[in-house]
Amino acid sequence: MNRGISGQLDDTGFGIVDAMLPNIGKDSWFRVKAMIDTGASRCLIQESLTITTEKVFFQESVAINPVGGIVPTKEYLIDLMLDEKNERGGIVIPNVRFCAINEPSLQVGLLIGAEFLKNFDFVYNGTKNSFSLYL
Repeated sequence: MNRGISGQLDDTGFGIVDAMLPNIGKDSWFRVKAMIDTGASRCLIQESLTITTEKVFFQESVAINPVGGIVPTKEYLIDLMLDEKNERGGIVIPNVRFCAINEPSLQVGLLIGAEFLKNFDFVYNGTKNSFSLYL
């Protein structure tokens, strides 16, 4: 447990963080909003983001759409950077498995689920309307 990121919960009780994804063929990253969802089993990425994101195809699969239903999906391994504003530089978590979905009603680019969270310490404080994720 080296470093942590923290923030306030949104109106629906989810933690929202800034994340960074790698650009294809460039030595640069781009910012995207991510929702921490302890009720989601897997990590999801909006399909439109996979066009510009450096990724490795993993497999064809199915995913549970967060607004309902089961959808066919492609799974990708994508490096994820968190805490990029830290003076020591961002923390890169390599090869995070994301399922690509097309869900316009999801107001973020990424959904971070339990498959990712189980590898780190996540503290949810409902009484203080805050969260912390220790990487």
